[in-house]
Amino acid sequence: MNLLNKITLKNLKLNKKRTIVTIIGIMLSVALISAVSSMVFSFRSSLIEYEKTNSGDYHYQFQNVETKDLSIFENNRNIESYSLTKSLGYAKLENSKNEYKPYIYVMGFNSTALKDLGLKVIEGRLPENENEIVIPKHLQTNARVNYKVGDTLTLHLGDRMLDQDLLTQANPYQIEETLSIKDKKEYRIVGVIERPSIEDYSAPGYTFITFFKDTEDSHRYDVFARYIKKGLKNRNYVTASILGVDEKIYDQFTNLAGTLSEKKKKKVEQEMHK
Repeated sequence: MNLLNKITLKNLKLNKKRTIVTIIGIMLSVALISAVSSMVFSFRSSLIEYEKTNSGDYHYQFQNVETKDLSIFENNRNIESYSLTKSLGYAKLENSKNEYKPYIYVMGFNSTALKDLGLKVIEGRLPENENEIVIPKHLQTNARVNYKVGDTLTLHLGDRMLDQDLLTQANPYQIEETLSIKDKKEYRIVGVIERPSIEDYSAPGYTFITFFKDTEDSHRYDVFARYIKKGLKNRNYVTASILGVDEKIYDQFTNLAGTLSEKKKKKVEQEMHK
């Protein structure tokens, strides 16, 4: 080992210029690799923060969850936190200039959802009780309806129906549909927000958001769950266990859904729900 060190030092001393250039080259290479790595990690962190801010801080959304099944999320050690939202119904939007969006769609958010689902307040504040509501900015720019912070709204809420079928925000407006009124509610507008990310551009209702504190048996909820790191590494297992399906079938469905024929997709879906 000592002999090898002596030979190395001797060769370095014989050509000092080459040695200096080599050392400088190594230093520059290390600096370049460090700079590129820092840029990559910084860019990745920026994308994650951007997505959290605009779309919400969650990993998976579970739709139409019954109240009795919320304990699955509450007692799951792989879930760090979860938010709840619920549909409160549609109301006619008077004087809307957009014929394809003739409704107000009222949603209830719990406190975690108000904080984690990427709501951007432009004016005023978020609701703090079930009698307060926030409206989206594009209500004015798209529907040409001018509600202001401080206004009071009386809404007749109900379900969109097409014959015997219940329609949701995923179903574009259809002339033949009707509105089945079920409730009357008065709200005070306390804020204006940017268009919520959960509202698709083809949705027939402008999303108004209010607050709710306690869950009720008569409602179904959308659950937005954030997994812990260990749970995220085993996301398919965790998600399959929440849905109550076999992990292999779930894995097959998620990985191959984009390439399966419609017939095969239906077969896999049937297997998942057995």
